[in-house]
Amino acid sequence: MGEKKAEVFTIATAHLDTSWLWTLETTIKEYLPDTVKRNFAFFEKFPEYKFNFEGSYRYELIKEYDPEAFEKIRRYVNEGRWHPCGSCYENGDVNIPSPEAMTRNILYGNGFFEREFGVKSNDIFLPDCFGFGRALPTVAAHSGLTGFSTGKLFWGSSVPIPFDTGRWTGPDGNGVWAALMPFSYTTVFKKIEKAKRVRGKLEDNAKKGLPSYTFAYHGTGDRGGAPHKTSVRNVVTSQRNNKNADIKVYSATTKEFFDKIEFASDAEKARFPVYDGEFLLTAHGAGSYTSRTVTKRWNRRCELLADAAERFACAAYINGFAEYPQNSFDTAWKKVIAHHFHDDITGTSFEACYKRNHNDYVQALHTFSSEYTAACEALARHLDTSFVTGIPVVVANPLQCCDSRMQAVKVRVNSKSEYFRVFDSNGEEMPSQTKNISETEKEVTFVAKVDSCSLTVFDVRASTQCCESDTGLCIRENGIENKYLTVTIDKNGDICSIFDKRLQRELLRKPIRLGIYNDVHSFDWPSWEVKYEDLCHPPYMYAADPVIRIKEQGPALCAFEIVSTAGRSTFTQTVSLDCESEYVSVQNETDW
Repeated sequence: MGEKKAEVFTIATAHLDTSWLWTLETTIKEYLPDTVKRNFAFFEKFPEYKFNFEGSYRYELIKEYDPEAFEKIRRYVNEGRWHPCGSCYENGDVNIPSPEAMTRNILYGNGFFEREFGVKSNDIFLPDCFGFGRALPTVAAHSGLTGFSTGKLFWGSSVPIPFDTGRWTGPDGNGVWAALMPFSYTTVFKKIEKAKRVRGKLEDNAKKGLPSYTFAYHGTGDRGGAPHKTSVRNVVTSQRNNKNADIKVYSATTKEFFDKIEFASDAEKARFPVYDGEFLLTAHGAGSYTSRTVTKRWNRRCELLADAAERFACAAYINGFAEYPQNSFDTAWKKVIAHHFHDDITGTSFEACYKRNHNDYVQALHTFSSEYTAACEALARHLDTSFVTGIPVVVANPLQCCDSRMQAVKVRVNSKSEYFRVFDSNGEEMPSQTKNISETEKEVTFVAKVDSCSLTVFDVRASTQCCESDTGLCIRENGIENKYLTVTIDKNGDICSIFDKRLQRELLRKPIRLGIYNDVHSFDWPSWEVKYEDLCHPPYMYAADPVIRIKEQGPALCAFEIVSTAGRSTFTQTVSLDCESEYVSVQNETDW
């Protein structure tokens, strides 16, 4: 091993699924108390023992339901024996949540650790998670973190595992130190320094010229608890014998391991290999991108609405029009992030778990929506409406676009007038169309040009004539056309052609069809997996027997509604194009 003794940093942990084959209530009543009790016992028996436990959400629950135990944890944290690792509020999935949500996860996690314990984690700790996108090291680095560990790549990494420990970089070149071969979190150690797997890692690292230390999990899962007593005793015994052994063993924290690398000399850090890419799994987890799809939809709606609400709330606060609703945002975001847990948002938990999931998403949506509305109202009160002769309508654009974009906007007006026309502050008429909802209610659709992150006032005027703007938008029996695109629908109800007028080329090689695939090769993990062999076969059924009708027709927006079936499932597609759109919009609703 060379003159310098090799070192093994053992990381004791108790992996806990906040909810999975059980609900949160079971975690609160059984698994968290068991985790606390068993590790406290080890602290009393083995003074050298150190324990790593992630997720400030769990700490919040302990503080709420067992404040006495929480105070004892605080004491052990101060002694450096209980380590709040992982930096995050919840040890969640890192592929479905947005970078904003991932950043807030770290913000809330380390924020809690710093407030309650006076410490911060320096790592992302994900022993069990279903693949890791390339954004993760960039988000972690920009959050001030230096380390990452997982043992999940042994479940089928889409790329060869590049190293035991090395540098993992993201798209912007920033990154973290990554421990990718730490063994399973359920490992039970015997004589560690004699273990073939441990010595094998160290010898392989030595052959590659890497520093002579490694990182290894031992513990239990998925119900929390503590490592096996045998494993704890053997680690402590080995540590006590470090002076006489050729390999030093430490009961360590994740922070100690990653600090050792981060504060090493530049020459030593330069010896570590670098990987620039992603670590997705080939099968396990691939199916979780679509399992219980409604949770992904609501999560994304929350993320987008939160972003919009925060932008306009900032504008209202900076201008002195309203207080900034920090507590509301934090509470709602925590409800969302709590469900980023890797068996929750992935759709791989018991059905009972999703009663709380769906309720929390709806509550968060309500909060974000209320704050968005309040911020827009506060700003709208100060807009100039003096040019308006009809109904003033304020349109908000929360998007961070570099240029102004024109989009179709719909508003409902209580009036008996047959038509409405829309004008901007310069008196220029916007393409619009009016549709009857009832005798007294009309839906006005118009194309609004609104700058990025701004609000614009439009004048919606009652009229005896419809808007007759020649926008070049038209709809016919089998297609829609504007100045950019010609979209054709075939007899099967499928988009068979998208012709780009500017490029003068067809964009499709074949029709876009709704196909039903067999999912028969995953017996043990059906919610987690989509098997490659299933996708290699053509669909066994396509949506057919379409009923096609024109849903929208006017100078602002044209759309088809296409209802088709496959077996007992019904698919409703809305294919639309507005007069300024450079892309085709397709909305799908499925009744399985």
